[in-house]
Amino acid sequence: DLDDLGKVREVIQAQREALRLEGEGCPAVRLGVSLETPAGALLAREILAEVDFALIGVDSLAMSLLTADRSSPYEAVRQRLASPHPVVLRAVRKLIQVADGLRTPLMVYGEAAVRMPTLGLLVGAGIRALSVPPDRLREVHAALAGLDPEICQKAAEAACHAGHAKTLAAGLPSQWGTEAAESESA
Repeated sequence: DLDDLGKVREVIQAQREALRLEGEGCPAVRLGVSLETPAGALLAREILAEVDFALIGVDSLAMSLLTADRSSPYEAVRQRLASPHPVVLRAVRKLIQVADGLRTPLMVYGEAAVRMPTLGLLVGAGIRALSVPPDRLREVHAALAGLDPEICQKAAEAACHAGHAKTLAAGLPSQWGTEAAESESA
């Protein structure tokens, strides 16, 4: 919410000023935001214009956009989150475009963000920074090293035009191990 961002910035400035008056130095504080909801995505231009950096919580954004809960007792509901979905990728791509236009650094995080084929699609959509759990660094680094940026871009473009998750999965490059993603969504 933009009002909340303004309040946070005011508190930061007041605390910096208090420290300055006490003779303490305080470096500039960078203000960031996590975009995890459809409301955040729809207000992205306004929000990103007010912050120094942003993160996209891919898993939370997917849950909100697809109205699916990974803790649902219904397998069919949980499976909506098991594979990349065009709606989520379209939202992420739009956030990337807005952030790039405003020159606001953007990173993604979440379990899905560091798994193939979503990782390849995010790279193809324009993501250049990831938050990765330390125990997954080698695995993600190896996956990134094996990606061809041109293939990623073509796959992301096709995925964004897909009408549903099955069409998206069918169009993924075979070297991305889509058999695992397809079996998870079956």
